[in-house]
Amino acid sequence: MIASKYHIDAFAPHADGERVAVAASALTGNVWDGAVLLLKCAGAEPELVGSLARGAGVADVAWLGAETVVSGDDAGDVSLWPCAALSAAAPASADAEALDAALEPTAKFGGHTGAVTCVCATESPRQQLASGSLDGTVMVWETGVAREAPLHTLPHRVRAEPWRDVQVRALCWAAPATLASAASDGAVRLWDVRAPSPLAAQVQAAPVALRSLCPTAGGGGGGLFVGTEAGEVVELDCRSASCAVMRRAATFPAPVGSLAVAPGIVAAGADDGSVALLDVSNSLSTVRKFAPHTDFVRALCWLPRTDWPSLLSGGWDRKILLHADPGNAMST
Repeated sequence: MIASKYHIDAFAPHADGERVAVAASALTGNVWDGAVLLLKCAGAEPELVGSLARGAGVADVAWLGAETVVSGDDAGDVSLWPCAALSAAAPASADAEALDAALEPTAKFGGHTGAVTCVCATESPRQQLASGSLDGTVMVWETGVAREAPLHTLPHRVRAEPWRDVQVRALCWAAPATLASAASDGAVRLWDVRAPSPLAAQVQAAPVALRSLCPTAGGGGGGLFVGTEAGEVVELDCRSASCAVMRRAATFPAPVGSLAVAPGIVAAGADDGSVALLDVSNSLSTVRKFAPHTDFVRALCWLPRTDWPSLLSGGWDRKILLHADPGNAMST
């Protein structure tokens, strides 16, 4: 177990199966600050090997390539950090404003007028990253191209109610060049970032706000899992031009704030501190449900192991826990 000074908001597992980037935030007085953390999960317990304090809450992180971490923060900025900077950074207890002055990102992308809630990155077909915000937009950037404006700014509006505020809550790449977004209007939108008019499909996943989103195991555009404000996990079939709801499971009495997929199983974390494992082959039935946290579970990811993948969970109770055999006895 790792006990942090921060609320844990998101995980981004590295392709090497060992490193995990962490988005974290904390309320200091009346001001939110945060950090980008780096974990090494090679042994029986996760190890904190890097911590970079920031002057704003960090809501999400992603890996861009092998050695760059992308962060999205409450100030509306998306920043790129070399992994070496996280490992060499001063302790998280140091003054955040001093660290802001001393440690600059290799690149920073602005433009959002609200807090950034989610980020994701891809290397195919080009090195691109996307950010979603409370301002109701998604911005797509090409990181290898020198430009001040994003490649796309994708507004989220309710067609019948254009005055209604819509917040973007989650993002993922559903397939190469296809971006999926989940929003507070209950809709999942698919965007073809190669097209001049990127909106490719829209499906009403729930009548309430959406909170989390991830591709089905293997990605490739086959489907998506969505977590809702009403405690449901919804599976979408995106193999055709019109994305459709396949099935849904009423799993929690609280919002589903995090999702992670392994072959044949979906882990879902809720705001009541509980985690459920759902069987993909059996109508999203609950295999196991347990309550490892005492506050919102906002971060989940699977870590590859020899026999059965381990599950990493993070919550607003400021704890990071490793569950070595989540399908049976929980080890933390």
